[in-house]
This record gives sequence, structure tokens and C-alpha cells, in this order.
Amino acid sequence: MEQESKERYTPDVESYEGRVPAWLMVIYAVLLVWGIYYLVAYWGDSVSGG
Repeated sequence: MEQESKERYTPDVESYEGRVPAWLMVIYAVLLVWGIYYLVAYWGDSVSGG
């Protein structure tokens, strides 16, 4: 018979299943908007024909 194996972690590693905190989602959104702005503002001119 096959034995079921469980993943073992060190005692300080915890697994958490749940929602992503709102403040972290805000940071993700700000970084995404900033990245798109940076892409258009600084790289847009050289790609389009400069």
C-alpha cells in the first residue's frame, strides 16, 4: 500500500489561507499604475519612432 506523505515544514513556517489584506491590494494597484505610467512616459517615445 502507498503511504500518504505530508509536507513537513520547519516550526516557524506557517501556511495561511485567506484574503489578501486591503492595504496590500492598494500597494499592488499603485505599483501597477506607476509601472504603466513609467512605461508610457519614459519608454513610449523611443519605441514609437524616436
